[in-house]
Amino acid sequence: MGLKEISHPAAASRLWVPAGIGLSQIPTKSGYSFASSSGIAISFDYYPGSNLSASYDSLLRYAGQYQIVYKVKKSRFFALNFLDNNRNTYARYEAALGGLIGFTISWQADSPLHGERLSTVMSDLFRANVELLQERVPPSALVGAATSASANPPPAPSVEPPPAPQQAVSPPPPEGNRTDPAESLTGDTGSGFFVTPSGQLVTNEHVVHECKTIAVQFHNVTLPANLIARDPANDLAVLDTHNPGMTAVSMRESARLGEGIAVFGFPLNGILSSGGNFTLGNVTATSGLGDDSRHLQISAPVQPGNSGGPLLDLSGNVVGIVQAKFNAIRMASVTNDIAENINFAIKSEIITSFLKSNGISYSVGDQSSVLKPEDLADRAKGFTALVVCLK
Repeated sequence: MGLKEISHPAAASRLWVPAGIGLSQIPTKSGYSFASSSGIAISFDYYPGSNLSASYDSLLRYAGQYQIVYKVKKSRFFALNFLDNNRNTYARYEAALGGLIGFTISWQADSPLHGERLSTVMSDLFRANVELLQERVPPSALVGAATSASANPPPAPSVEPPPAPQQAVSPPPPEGNRTDPAESLTGDTGSGFFVTPSGQLVTNEHVVHECKTIAVQFHNVTLPANLIARDPANDLAVLDTHNPGMTAVSMRESARLGEGIAVFGFPLNGILSSGGNFTLGNVTATSGLGDDSRHLQISAPVQPGNSGGPLLDLSGNVVGIVQAKFNAIRMASVTNDIAENINFAIKSEIITSFLKSNGISYSVGDQSSVLKPEDLADRAKGFTALVVCLK
């Protein structure tokens, strides 16, 4: 099943919808609706003058009568996923063009069309398009009726929404959770790895930036964490979980060009496996964008949520920390080509220097043995954790 591009009839925005499943496109007052005999339904809507917070609250009240699987609201977008019996519904709306523009998609939970994956891809592509749209449209074009909290919100969806996007997530409280079971851990998420047996963990600074509360989820236990050191310039931070008995990583410096590497972390939390994801690749360059010497370029696939996770050599030593992925969608608008497997990690030399400057000890490893991929994944699971930032 491929995707085809649809332009909104009243706004300069695009949506990618599935092709080859017989979708019928019907004009509506707010844009287009799509439906097929396969059970998938989509609406693509623009609501001039609508206020993001008021619209989110309205949709949340509607979804409250069902099982809410995922919810997130930021300054410029919201996303909501809920389940009504056997039907999954996902909605994503962005503040743009003086109002809200977004889409809602619904599908049968037992559909063979993998609605979860489809909604994730559609959300990623739509977000990238709106980011470009906001850059190209003069700020004056975005000002206007979106100033009143009483502006009309989108109506309750006539189609029904799916699981989540690529930024923040709502992991369910695991057994043994030390927080109030009634509190859902909604917020930005990333990954991190323990560097001391006493429970100190390294992650990216951008993962924990401006957090009111930080939690670390490790092996079905939620640990409250304190931010004890940060380096915004190099995008590094250390958290202390005050939890002795942890397995700490070994650090190794000077990863080589072409060297085999692995990534472990918690990408797209709430959508992908809660047990973590493991990918393999190579060091494809020993510097980053613009020859930034602090970074490695890697081919191992990463997704939002991998930030802060360990980059490992094949002996299980940390040789870097995953930081970013290349924005292929944005670059495609310039080059008319899709860049593949271009991702970046901060070198371990930068990490160890940061740890030394903050008086945090770490162990040094070697390459005396090469692990099988399955053994390497098991080792990574022993010191890698999900980091949740509550704002």
